[in-house]
Amino acid sequence: MAEGGPNRRQSFSAVVSPGMLCQLYMHDSRGDGWQGAEWSGLGQGGLTLEDGFEKTFTFVVPHLPLQLTGPCCITDGGSCATSPNYPESYSNNEDCIITGVPAVGLEVVAFDVEGFSFCESDYLTVSGKKYCGSRGPEGVVVEDGIIEWWGGVVYAWDSGAVSIIGSTVSGCSASYYGGVVYANQNSGAVSIIGSTVSGCSAGTHGGIVFTGGSGAVSISGSTVSGCSAGTRGGGVYAIGSDAVSITGSNVSGCSAGYRGGVVYAYNSGAVSLIGSNVTSCSAGSYGGVVYAWYSGAVSLIGSAVTGCSASAAGGVVSAESSGAVSIIGSNVSGCSAGWNGGVVSAYSSGAVSIIDSDVSGCSAGEDGGGVSAEDSGAVSIIGSAVTSCSAGNGKWEPKRECLAKLLRRGRAGAEMAKSAGLWTKLKIAISFYQCLAAIPSVYVLTAPDTLVGGAIDDLQRGLTAAFRFADLAVPSKCYGTKLHQLIGAAFTPYALFLLLAVQIAVAARCRGRRHETGLVALASSGLRSALPAGLFLSFLLLPSISSLIFRSFLCDAFVYNDATGTTRSYLHSDYSMECGTPSHQRLERWAYGLIPLWPAGVPALYLIFLLACRRTIRAGRVTHASASVRFLWSDYRPEVYLWEVLEVLRKLTVTSFVMLIDEQHAGARVLVALLVSILFLSLEIWVQPFRRDEDNWLAHMSNLALVISYLTVLVFKMCDSYSDACDVFGFSAEGIFSFFVLFGICLLVLHVLLSLTHLVFHAAATTPALRAVSTNSPPLLSMPKEVHFHLFVSHVWKTGQDQTHTLVRQLQLMLPGIRIWLDVVNLDDIGKLEEAVADAAVVLIFLSSGYFASRNCRREVYAALANNKPIEAVIEADKEKGGATVEEMQAEARRCFAPQVPGIPSAEVVVARVFAQDPVVSLKEIALRVLRQLPYYISIPSDLDRGLTLPGELSPFRFPPPCITILTCDANVGARAVANEVRATAVRTSSDSTVRIEEAGAVLAAGAAQPPGTVALLIYLNERAFTDAGGVVTATVQRAMDARMPIALVNEQDEERGACVFARYFELAPDVLQQPPYKLFDLVAVPLYPGADHRKISLRHVMRDLGAEPVVKADLFARLSRASTSSGSSSSGGGFVLSLGEWLRKGRGRLALLWGEGRGHGRGASRTSSGGDVAGNSLQP
Repeated sequence: MAEGGPNRRQSFSAVVSPGMLCQLYMHDSRGDGWQGAEWSGLGQGGLTLEDGFEKTFTFVVPHLPLQLTGPCCITDGGSCATSPNYPESYSNNEDCIITGVPAVGLEVVAFDVEGFSFCESDYLTVSGKKYCGSRGPEGVVVEDGIIEWWGGVVYAWDSGAVSIIGSTVSGCSASYYGGVVYANQNSGAVSIIGSTVSGCSAGTHGGIVFTGGSGAVSISGSTVSGCSAGTRGGGVYAIGSDAVSITGSNVSGCSAGYRGGVVYAYNSGAVSLIGSNVTSCSAGSYGGVVYAWYSGAVSLIGSAVTGCSASAAGGVVSAESSGAVSIIGSNVSGCSAGWNGGVVSAYSSGAVSIIDSDVSGCSAGEDGGGVSAEDSGAVSIIGSAVTSCSAGNGKWEPKRECLAKLLRRGRAGAEMAKSAGLWTKLKIAISFYQCLAAIPSVYVLTAPDTLVGGAIDDLQRGLTAAFRFADLAVPSKCYGTKLHQLIGAAFTPYALFLLLAVQIAVAARCRGRRHETGLVALASSGLRSALPAGLFLSFLLLPSISSLIFRSFLCDAFVYNDATGTTRSYLHSDYSMECGTPSHQRLERWAYGLIPLWPAGVPALYLIFLLACRRTIRAGRVTHASASVRFLWSDYRPEVYLWEVLEVLRKLTVTSFVMLIDEQHAGARVLVALLVSILFLSLEIWVQPFRRDEDNWLAHMSNLALVISYLTVLVFKMCDSYSDACDVFGFSAEGIFSFFVLFGICLLVLHVLLSLTHLVFHAAATTPALRAVSTNSPPLLSMPKEVHFHLFVSHVWKTGQDQTHTLVRQLQLMLPGIRIWLDVVNLDDIGKLEEAVADAAVVLIFLSSGYFASRNCRREVYAALANNKPIEAVIEADKEKGGATVEEMQAEARRCFAPQVPGIPSAEVVVARVFAQDPVVSLKEIALRVLRQLPYYISIPSDLDRGLTLPGELSPFRFPPPCITILTCDANVGARAVANEVRATAVRTSSDSTVRIEEAGAVLAAGAAQPPGTVALLIYLNERAFTDAGGVVTATVQRAMDARMPIALVNEQDEERGACVFARYFELAPDVLQQPPYKLFDLVAVPLYPGADHRKISLRHVMRDLGAEPVVKADLFARLSRASTSSGSSSSGGGFVLSLGEWLRKGRGRLALLWGEGRGHGRGASRTSSGGDVAGNSLQP
């Protein structure tokens, strides 16, 4: 400030904050202004008083400048932040942090970020929450002052190949899958060539690459170091994908928290390491380098593996239910496993071979310092040097072995429990027990001193003791006063929940997950991960803790002075505490305070959680939020997702709320409980809330049992209080009690029998519906929120109308509830075709001759491409019905689509999209591909990893011992080749019986010795049948039929192998075989279709005609006898009820699901499939 003479400067301080409104008051004592003196500060400058005595200036304290780390940009004077290169697209592998952001709501100007529902690829983090896709943080307040941007490397969804060539990638991470590359849903191959990848990680699977249902993964000539995954696949995670290969590369320091330190392959192709160096890689349990499960062969060729380890099994390779494991020309040293297989652990897999290799210094804690093989193929070591390997650690070895087997059986048991829905049934049983166990104390019931009453009393005490483990060790009185017991019971579950959440959060922090920045995000992640355990704990403890709270208000009055009638009251649950005393009043205050925490708070929390996730639950989608609370809704139909809240209120009513009624009116308590139970049972029968029929029946049964129990208590208390009341029934109180108990038991037994009968006959009478093998339940038909149909079916009327309508009907039978758009049903205006395509989740194109020539069909294809809809193609192969080959349809598409018109996809683009996968040939495959595109299975693809099954479909067959001899005629060209296919398909018996193939002429000759066991003749029908010179085939058939020998007719359906219409055989076969006594074509011919999957089903039909037995029937008793000793075996799932239904259905005849007439019908027609996957000229399930 200046005043007259020399300049003078004076400073003073004030406490302000950005965004604060300030006023500057300027005063002059003389009234002539400051005469050039100025005031500056807080972002303001040059403020002065020109004249007069005073002046006021108002301003807002400006924000501090933003701090930026990374390639993002700050514009508009610090008020706008943009991604790198904006408005152009941002690049890969970029991240930046903006700090010092004021706590104001954000305005989103533009937001288009690559990503998916979980933001696996690119995302923006604001206040601990991630944003991706097209929905940005509009209006979100930046609470912690930090905005973080992460741009991943590659995200591919239903895309082409991904290649990283000659690049350097470092420090990349993903929240869940694929730290560098995420390729899913039919994407192409992933290649990393001549590149350096270091320090990349994924929160769960695939530290570098995650591939799901996509092409091969190859890493060649590259250097990979320090990559990790939280659970599986420190380098590569492949599920349902092609081969994985690492060639000429150096891999070091990679790790996985659970399995596959470098590669995790599930249901994928072969895994190979060729000419590579792998050092210091590890896995938390199995497969220090490679873990293969239900995958192809694993091979290490010309490679060096050093210092790799696994905590459980397979220091280098762990293979389970996979192909052979080969180590050829390689050096393996210093590798170890905590349990089995210092180098290789093979379980239910192929052969293990070590050829021309050096193995040294490898060890295992238990068995197999080099190789541990269980239920696998042969182990061979050829031309190799194995030195200084060891196994075993003394007394702990047997215990570790038992633990390993126990873990395998536990995993199989958990899978079986999930398939059969046992967790839902366990919840129903626990709820029933919680209500039943409360009857004696809540309703003041003492069982009479009779045989039945004593048995019930003993059972009740035993169950109570079984569920009170703490009291067995330390009596409840040792915990302190009643107040201490109440506080401990109320707060201990919450403490356990918070402790678990903290442990999860700390573990996540120790793993260094980059996507969880700040304490808020870390705490949110821990709470979300611990929530399922917390919900289960609240489900178990809510009735008992609520009952304990309400018991704090119940007092019993006793006459203290007979002369004056003075009474004293004592706490009902503890007569050492007198009611009305300070200690009891303190207990009451605590009880009042705990009501919002338990009996009122827990149901309210349930309701809040479910309402918050209602949209995703009802749409069948699974997000992190809905997955955290799936304990509350997964057992019920989406329409009644709030049923758990009603169930909890019912339990609280009959176990706790009724205690608000005075004990002197205990009969009123029973009456309320009885009415509530009857009302709830009626509502439950009407709503049928559970997904599974057997769960609904079990819930009805348990609630009926409760109704009978409350009715028994009510009548008994009436008889016990008023003896005249029992005279009406003609029984004593004890007799009434015994009568109702025995009646209830009989009724429950009858109910169980009727329920089983209903389920069995219902399963037998209904049309088979598809089920997911992994869950043994009907698939969830979730719907994307922006559409109203699951499937749009596109076809040309001229050649595809009948087949398409049959296909739609079969899909609707096999997937009840699927919504399919079909023109004859849903088309109102031909001008709205494009809108109809956009309103469906998946587009199914039925390819038949003339499809691409149709203008409307081309419109539908264009609309599918414009809306980026998943496209699945089905092709009609029967030329008589307008069928064509794939090559012919591709040529038609190239003729009919414009070669290159701006704004319109070219013919090559159309061909590439429509024929991206081989056309589907079975209804089951169509259903599987459609389901994979729906939201639920996009979120949880593992539920479809094991495919779909149709109850009643044809199971594998095997020939009964001792053996079978299949006769073929050399003149019947092709018959022996089919017989060899049958032999390869046959399931060997436990006694290793074999299928023998003999020349029919030698066996059927007069005086020839008959082979042991069953003898049958196989006749192969194609265009050359019965055209041999001399009629050798005809004579062979006559001799076989004269000997009453089983004959299997096999009708070839592959045109390349001489297939022809069935009527042609009536022309080729001599009359003697068509007339009595032979009438050859009265036998049903088995159609032999091309294609591996469908040919397998055809061959099973041939085996059945030759006398084979279904494996399920033949192995039933053997499997039951081996059930206690087998480990890791999978279950067919669904429980005995579904199995009975399936057998009953088989006994009542088979349902032919072939849509289309095939090549020949009527007399001598080809047999259709019994729910199997046979397909040839027409689509079949």
